[in-house]
Amino acid sequence: MVFPFKALSPEYSLPEGYSGRRGPLFSSRGFTLIELVLIILIISILSAWIVPKFGTFINEIKISGASKKLVNDIRYAQSRAATSQSCHRLSYTGATAYEVRNMGMACPASGSGTLIKDPLTQGNFTVDLNRLEFSGVLFTLPTGLGGDYVEFDSLGNPYDGGGLLATSKNVVLTAGIQSKTVTIQSRTGQVQAN
Repeated sequence: MVFPFKALSPEYSLPEGYSGRRGPLFSSRGFTLIELVLIILIISILSAWIVPKFGTFINEIKISGASKKLVNDIRYAQSRAATSQSCHRLSYTGATAYEVRNMGMACPASGSGTLIKDPLTQGNFTVDLNRLEFSGVLFTLPTGLGGDYVEFDSLGNPYDGGGLLATSKNVVLTAGIQSKTVTIQSRTGQVQAN
């Protein structure tokens, strides 16, 4: 019988002094208890360092998304007021919820108005952050805001319960230790997240 490799032929023998072992890294005896304990210790230290950072990262994503949604929804209410030539109100209905209503012709408006349709869902324009991917994000309403709402007239000017906004108003969104501020500028109604 002809063997294609010299090492497989029966006549081939190992060099003298070679036992076939490859050294201490390839021993067949397994891991020692000390090695296992060290690996578990290293994994524990890395986990204790990474897990809190991961939670902070998730909160940053949630709060950034929630602030962008709130800014866009306030801008949408302002845009709807201008295009329909009627007062529109964004009302904060809870620590995590708000809605957009058409209030009629003049700002500041009285009454409850009618809920407008959400352009995405085609349902009522009510938003609850706990029902969305932003659970855990809370609003802190601005001090001095006359009422729990902001209205926009047909020119996009912002109002609250006290009339035309005299000073800029901030709505602070928080999630854990993270926070982001949405500012509604007085007179112009420009909305931005900081």
